[in-house]
Amino acid sequence: MKIFFKGLGFFIMLVGLLLLLKPGIIIGWMETNSDQPFMYVLAIVMRLTFGGLLLWYSKASRYPKIIGFIGIISILAALVFLIMGQEQFLGFVSSMIPGIQVYSAISAMTGMALGVFIIYAFNGKED
Repeated sequence: MKIFFKGLGFFIMLVGLLLLLKPGIIIGWMETNSDQPFMYVLAIVMRLTFGGLLLWYSKASRYPKIIGFIGIISILAALVFLIMGQEQFLGFVSSMIPGIQVYSAISAMTGMALGVFIIYAFNGKED
């Protein structure tokens, strides 16, 4: 399962790098799809899945408490989205796009740091 988390970290890092170098690609995709219901379902399912997996496998990492905390935050975010409902979520995403444009470099570097941390956390600890 460690290879999955290394791949997840690499993917997060690549998305962050893409947001840093070519923010128009990610922002354009978000603008194009910000009113699509699949965004709501995707946001919830991905956060629940990855959050649950991070929480479940946190002990296999170098930093089980931090990885577990990231998993809990991810699950809580999914629950908040569920409580918000689809219409409010889609409105929230639409309202966030201008902020992403302004802070894309900071968001990108934060995402890349998270990706690198996940790779490092699941690399090298003995099973």
